[in-house]
Amino acid sequence: MRAASSMLRRRVKPNGAIRFHLLWILLISAVIAFFVSVSPTSLLQAFLNGQTRASSRAARSHCSYKESRGECNFADGSWVFNKSRLPLYREDCPFHRNAWNCGKNRREGLDIINRWKWVPRSCNLPEIRPVNFLSSIRNMNLGFVGDSLNENLLVSMLCVLASADPSARRWKRRKAWRGAYFPKYNVTVGYHRAVLLAEFHEWKATKPSGPLENLGYIRGYQVNVDKPASDWINITEFYDVIIFNTGHCHSGGALTNFPQILLFCSTRMGSRSSRRSIFRMD
Repeated sequence: MRAASSMLRRRVKPNGAIRFHLLWILLISAVIAFFVSVSPTSLLQAFLNGQTRASSRAARSHCSYKESRGECNFADGSWVFNKSRLPLYREDCPFHRNAWNCGKNRREGLDIINRWKWVPRSCNLPEIRPVNFLSSIRNMNLGFVGDSLNENLLVSMLCVLASADPSARRWKRRKAWRGAYFPKYNVTVGYHRAVLLAEFHEWKATKPSGPLENLGYIRGYQVNVDKPASDWINITEFYDVIIFNTGHCHSGGALTNFPQILLFCSTRMGSRSSRRSIFRMD
């Protein structure tokens, strides 16, 4: 972390648009912190031994970890503005999507956005060092599963890591939407789209006067929250570490823009209960 003297603390919080883009920076930092605080070897051994529940608990427990100064919570902190901070990667990154490439598309305010850094209140969150990171997961496969949130995170991570291996190339095997292979380190990083994590099927109106049709619904999705989606359940043995995210099933506010679409989500279960059902956690 840069010296405190080079940082300018702001009392005013970043506006909504800036906070949205800063989210990717925070997510990348959280993933890096995870690998800094968790031994990839121990996680790999847990997966090889079939200890999926133990691995899940290990992952959750390291959202916060103990340093010499005491308990550390990465979510407890603030955004700090550093006028000398530079972007983490170049706009000509070969793994970037043109539509999402803020640098190439000259997004307004990007120069300011890149100068913010998330700083936990009671612990050190180091900058990502591509060589060190790839070395720490040498001969391993890292998977991202979820919606566009994880896809954005993956793209940013690939662009950051690309500087450590000029021979890195695109990878889209095992039904992955996107990814990269780093030959120098024998590391594969892939993304599999599974917006709800759970299995779901489309429903369409068939009865002129059915109970749902009378409410104005014309189509929807039946979500089986106790069944993992085939988009990712068949690739768990390939990856040593998998990072999940989802939010569509519980983003009620966003769904109000589509009054004719009904999602049969188990809102009574709640987000945590649904995840436990999908992963079969005790």
